[in-house]
Amino acid sequence: GMTEKKNVPKLRFPGFTGEWVEKKLKEVSKIIDPHPSHRAPERKKNGIPFIGIGDVNEVGEINYQSARLVAEKIYDEHNKRYDLNIPSIGIGRVASLGKVIRLRNDIGKYAISPTMSIIQFNSDMILDYCYSYMTSSVFQKQFAAQSNGSTRQSVGIQHLRELKIKIPFYRMEQFKIGIFFANFDHLIALNQRKLDHLEQKKKGLLQKLFPG
Repeated sequence: GMTEKKNVPKLRFPGFTGEWVEKKLKEVSKIIDPHPSHRAPERKKNGIPFIGIGDVNEVGEINYQSARLVAEKIYDEHNKRYDLNIPSIGIGRVASLGKVIRLRNDIGKYAISPTMSIIQFNSDMILDYCYSYMTSSVFQKQFAAQSNGSTRQSVGIQHLRELKIKIPFYRMEQFKIGIFFANFDHLIALNQRKLDHLEQKKKGLLQKLFPG
């Protein structure tokens, strides 16, 4: 009916009431273009990974096999634009559109390619909450509506800044939701590793048990 509240979830942790607030990303975060020149630095035999959105999984682990290696000085140049000691999220703007990853500061030096934007939320926002919201279909649909370009799909950084995020009024509600989904992600990553391991094992046994 008329009194139906729009900004409340169907499922809620006990003890929380009241409507959530809707904000634009630019109101609650800083959105950074990591590599404004958009030309990938040349490959080096030994160097640091220049990661694209496809080189990182949901818990922020880098695939060192797929990432391009570049000169270490690229890190220093990037470090002037963004600091990964500030908890950050990456979102795919080119190719893997809307893919959301956690960017980590505990796995050595790396630099970030222009296939993603870096989002650094204000300190009153809980990062795990923001991460899970951005992976939700409600946010992803909004994001997909912005994509343009027939051959190479991409979403402009200005469009990204205008996207909306719904936020629980109480920080504790953000916190609880964030932890809940973070635990899920860890469980999924763990099982993914188990699955990969089993698949490798099966491959090996297939090779050994059937003559070449």
